[in-house]
Amino acid sequence: MAGFNIAQTSLTNWSAGGENSISGNVVGNLNALYLKESHNWENIIQTEYGLMWTPSKKFSKTVDKLFVASKYGYKVGRNEKDNIWLYTVSVDFQTQYDKGYKNVGDANYISEWMAPAYFNASFGIDYHYKSIFSAYLSPLTSRTTFVLDTFLSNQGAFGVSPGEKILAQMGISAKASVNYTICKNVTVQSALSLFTPYPINKEVDRFGNFVVDWDVQFLLKVNSFLSATINTNLKYDDKVKTTDAAGNISGPKVQFKEMITVGIVYAFDSTKPYKGKKGKKARE
Repeated sequence: MAGFNIAQTSLTNWSAGGENSISGNVVGNLNALYLKESHNWENIIQTEYGLMWTPSKKFSKTVDKLFVASKYGYKVGRNEKDNIWLYTVSVDFQTQYDKGYKNVGDANYISEWMAPAYFNASFGIDYHYKSIFSAYLSPLTSRTTFVLDTFLSNQGAFGVSPGEKILAQMGISAKASVNYTICKNVTVQSALSLFTPYPINKEVDRFGNFVVDWDVQFLLKVNSFLSATINTNLKYDDKVKTTDAAGNISGPKVQFKEMITVGIVYAFDSTKPYKGKKGKKARE
């Protein structure tokens, strides 16, 4: 799926006040699924970038995301048609493209390409119910945090020691996802990811302190090209500190983002048969 959303506001002698603005974002989602006998291989690329322009603040970033994941599963024993269990190996990578600022016009940035970036590799068991629900539990997960920008690494941003650029942890992870059509042309998609580290290094690893990433999206399809989305994203990481207006560093807080967009979306789906020993079992 690929889409483009744009919004524009123009005010002339508007008594309530306000400012002219133009904003837009580009989004792309690509899923590829390979099925053959007991093998299940899923690949995902999700990317999004958005900007807003106003006369006073010029350009500012509204959304910035790059997520790549690959997951291979091998079916466990005899599975029912609607209930599937798999031994699974999973890897994923996440970062952003551009510099981010706490406030528009700030001199110093708080994020950058590969600062932070996260790479996760895990082994566990995966459960699927039809195409509606899936749950994944891994007692063996490697989570690596990268802060390759010198300015941010010197601050000890995102949990790395000051001056260091990599933080490696081992722990437990759990994931759950829902893809459900509520009614015609209305679909809800939700993905929850949790991670807690084993206390290998007690100075930085606190077992029971979960890294939380929870995304919920409502898709409202008007026709084959026009759609609206309501998206919320909740995050919590005890290694991500916050800064107040005076520049004082304080403890971690729950992060929350909400976006409503209307735009043009093109969805494509192709099915290619794989002619193996037992017929076709492939889909992209």
